[in-house]
Amino acid sequence: FFFYGWAKGGLDVAGSSEVLTPIVSAMFPLYGLSIAACVEPRVLLGAVLYIYFADFSQDLLGGIHDQAGDREGNVKTFALAVGPRRTIVLSIFGFVLATLAGASLLATGRVGFVYGAALFGVSLAMIFFYARLIRLSKNASAEDATLLAASDRTNHLAGMFFFIVSASTFLDHVVRHFLASR
Repeated sequence: FFFYGWAKGGLDVAGSSEVLTPIVSAMFPLYGLSIAACVEPRVLLGAVLYIYFADFSQDLLGGIHDQAGDREGNVKTFALAVGPRRTIVLSIFGFVLATLAGASLLATGRVGFVYGAALFGVSLAMIFFYARLIRLSKNASAEDATLLAASDRTNHLAGMFFFIVSASTFLDHVVRHFLASR
């Protein structure tokens, strides 16, 4: 509670909300992998980086959608500091880093084709949503309702992006275990 309160309004640094908030989400794979007794640093690092950058890219989009509320609540976001168009570019950069970190887990041997298919499928959907945001941002003002609505939809898909891919690790494990037992 203190961390979120401080990150959202107490730190007077542009973008602090989006940079700090994903730290909490990035801890989730540490908890999950520690329960599964995974101690391989490259797996832990890949999972944490994937979650951090996926959540970071999502939070950036949320900042575009909620500019009015963030301005009123004194929340320091990139959208307010640099505008929606540059924030979309930062979000795409975060998404690319998340996808690369997620793909790096394929090289560890800990995940397989089910995880790879989920990562590829959701990433492909995100590319289409980002393309639409880029197209809309070229001619829209910072408060354009169509841009804000598209940002909101992409924000929600981005939220599902890392949960779907993260959750696919369990289904991947079940399928691989089932196939190995045959």
